[in-house]
Amino acid sequence: MVANQQLYASRYMRQALQMFDCVPDTESPNRPGFFLIEMNDSELPDFGGIKLSVVRKVATGKALDATRDTLQMYQRTLSGR
Repeated sequence: MVANQQLYASRYMRQALQMFDCVPDTESPNRPGFFLIEMNDSELPDFGGIKLSVVRKVATGKALDATRDTLQMYQRTLSGR
C-alpha cells in the first residue's frame, strides 16, 4: 500500500490523502495480474453557494485527470513502453 498526502496543494483544496493498494487477482491463476485500488479524500475550503459548486467541479475534474494520468503511467510501465 502506498499513501500520498498533500497539505494545501492549491487554492481549491486544503489537504488531500491519496492511497493505492495492489490486490492480487486470485481468480485467474493462469493469467497473473492484480487490481489497483485508489482511494482519495480531500478537504475543501468553506465556500458558499455558487462558488462551492464551481470549486467542487474544478477539483473533481483535476482529481479525475490525475487518476487517469497515474493509471496510464502504470500501464506504460507494466507493458514496457
